[in-house]
Amino acid sequence: DHMKQLAEREVGRIKLEITNSDGQKEELLGKVSAVQNEIFKANDLMDKYKCSMNFNQEELEQWTLAMNQNEDDQLAFEKYMKADSAKVKE
Repeated sequence: DHMKQLAEREVGRIKLEITNSDGQKEELLGKVSAVQNEIFKANDLMDKYKCSMNFNQEELEQWTLAMNQNEDDQLAFEKYMKADSAKVKE
């Protein structure tokens, strides 16, 4: 009879541990889910920044190209002015 009571107490203790473990498991799953959501949001934000940076890089390249073209046009204009001045002096 005494062994039976000990065994029943042990079974009750184990059932309580299982219940506590299940609660901890659910709590941890909730935390993991929250962290995954934060990671998703951070990745989404990073993708937006990357797109913005790519756009800014493309815009910078276009401005650089336009600036170089203006410099080339200015050099050509000065070359033609010198040629015209040389012809006028002749």
